[in-house]
Amino acid sequence: KRLIGVYNDDDIYSYKAKYGPVIQVGAKKPTYVKIPKGKRWDKISLKSAIELIVADAEKPKNPHEGKPVIVYDDKEYYASTGAGKWGAYISLVLVKGTKKDKAVFIGLKELLGEGETSESLSPDRIKEICKKYMDEQKRCTFEDYENFSVMLKQKKSYYLHLTNRKKPKSKPIFVSIPKTIDPLTITQAQINELIRAKLKK
Repeated sequence: KRLIGVYNDDDIYSYKAKYGPVIQVGAKKPTYVKIPKGKRWDKISLKSAIELIVADAEKPKNPHEGKPVIVYDDKEYYASTGAGKWGAYISLVLVKGTKKDKAVFIGLKELLGEGETSESLSPDRIKEICKKYMDEQKRCTFEDYENFSVMLKQKKSYYLHLTNRKKPKSKPIFVSIPKTIDPLTITQAQINELIRAKLKK
């Protein structure tokens, strides 16, 4: 650990921590600031350290601050865009959520217009896409059948996706929808009948 100097009556140290180089502010109740790549912890000056400390203090405490807010089922979500291994997406994080609340990810492959990218989406367009997705989720979600939650899904054709709520790690059950039933107007009674027939097999 290297003592760099003093700032606001606190000793300033730099050292290489477990997850990378940091600046330590104070000794009794220390706070920490990451040292970015390109700066060496054993060479950083007091002036550079203070600049990093000030910049860190000016960052919004809420990382989602300024992002569009989406309302769904009377709950507010922060919406942000990104791109990963499986393509572009929108992530939704509960405004009043905890670390236990998982983010909702909306794949954008089928939702982006011509020439659109996740980076080009305006806040209003993000809200529009989220509403479309959520309306579709509501339309495709049906009453539970015994211990199974039921979703209408589509790949090449529509099918029912059953998840055992009491055994979440068990494999889902897939139920085909016959051509005689329109999946876009399928009723709860028809769904129950198809599931009963599938589970009897």
